[in-house]
Parts: sequence; structure tokens; C-alpha cells
Amino acid sequence: SVDDNQLARCVQALRERERSVVVMTFYDEQTAAEAARFLGTSEANVRVIRHRAIHQLRGCMGIAA
Repeated sequence: SVDDNQLARCVQALRERERSVVVMTFYDEQTAAEAARFLGTSEANVRVIRHRAIHQLRGCMGIAA
């Protein structure tokens, strides 16, 4: 199981933009389109940011990619 405290620390360690995308798309369950509108960027960019953020979170959590 995932250590929620460690995950929270890892999310906090992300850059603000990555953290915003993770929070909006996973915790608030917003679509990439909704996140893109909020951040003033494209859906494709949101997906790239999310992909990078997930990669960083896996590394922080010690989970193999």
C-alpha cells in the first residue's frame, strides 16, 4: 500500500505547476481540458506535465517506473 504521508511529502516537493496538475486531475478529478483552462495552457501540455509529475512521484516514492 502507498504511504499517504510520504505521498503528501512527494507531492509537496513537486514544482508548483506539476503539483497543481496532480491535485486538479487526481484529487479534484478535473479533466485535462479543465486543468488546461485553469492554467492557461493546452491539454497536451497538461498531459506532459502530468506524465513528468507521475515520473517524479514514482521516483520519490521509490516505485520502479
